[in-house]
Order: sequence, then C-alpha cells, then structure tokens
Amino acid sequence: MLVKRVCKSNNDNFITLVSDNTAYDSFELPKSKLLSVAIVIGIIRLE
Repeated sequence: MLVKRVCKSNNDNFITLVSDNTAYDSFELPKSKLLSVAIVIGIIRLE
C-alpha cells in the first residue's frame, strides 16, 4: 500500500504520485496498473 498525493501527469495514460516526505521522489504510474484509490480523512497516533 502507498499513501501518496495523486497529481495529473503530462501523459494522459499515467498519474503522478507525490509523497509528502521529501526523502522520496515522485513517480508516474500507468492508469492500467491502478487497483484502487482511497481518500485519507484522518490519522490516529499513539503517543
């Protein structure tokens, strides 16, 4: 599972996935390989 921001790609057959963590580069994924998309509405942390 990946948690990324989904952005428009320059190629209509791809999407660009962008991480909030700057240690990871953005990358393109073919739309045909996309299995599902979910919206993250919150997180729970144990502190």
